[in-house]
Amino acid sequence: MLDELRSAAKDVATEVAYRVGLRIYERDRFPTWRNWLATRPDNRMSEEAVRISTHILEQIETRTGKPLALIPDEEMSPYLRQMYDVMEERWRAERKGDPAVAQRILEEMRRDYGHPDRRAVA
Repeated sequence: MLDELRSAAKDVATEVAYRVGLRIYERDRFPTWRNWLATRPDNRMSEEAVRISTHILEQIETRTGKPLALIPDEEMSPYLRQMYDVMEERWRAERKGDPAVAQRILEEMRRDYGHPDRRAVA
């Protein structure tokens, strides 16, 4: 069900996770989710994001045997958790730590906050 989310480009996957989560959150207020999926005043979704989001939401409806608006929270929760787990896996795999950047930041912090007479302002 989430293979497309795993393989989509990072920006598309992020858009899909956001839009699917939003449609699920608003499912009782917008039961005709297909009409509202790509609608936002700020911008439009890419065709690929609409396709993947639609597929995920349709799969949830098929597996539960209910329209999205009638799926209770406790039944919806595992699907959201799976989607967010996929996104977290992607984030961890795609996030590469750069030791040089970490060293530079540490040096800046020591310079800016490491002197005994200076105190960081929070």
